[in-house]
Amino acid sequence: MSILAFFVVFRLLLLLGSLMVYLLTAHKYQSSASVAQSYDAWTQDGILEFYWGEHIHLGHYGSPPYRKDFLQSKHDFVHEMVCWGGLDGPGGNCFPDYLPL
Repeated sequence: MSILAFFVVFRLLLLLGSLMVYLLTAHKYQSSASVAQSYDAWTQDGILEFYWGEHIHLGHYGSPPYRKDFLQSKHDFVHEMVCWGGLDGPGGNCFPDYLPL
């Protein structure tokens, strides 16, 4: 067996194994309480506050966090997510021109 065929088979098996793990361990929606428990777990981990500040649905407040206008925090949240996603616009701007503000 060639080395290329070995790597193709290895990658397919790895992908299949990963898919099986995901399907066997995925959390199914049970109730609004299960959603709340997930948010609580993320809050305890500090993930939500790190990326979105104290209130996840209110916007991005910087790092370190500082007070800002509500609308600006929404704009900044979208901007940070676009940058985080690696969507680089022309001229080095990480906010693409095709997204209206």
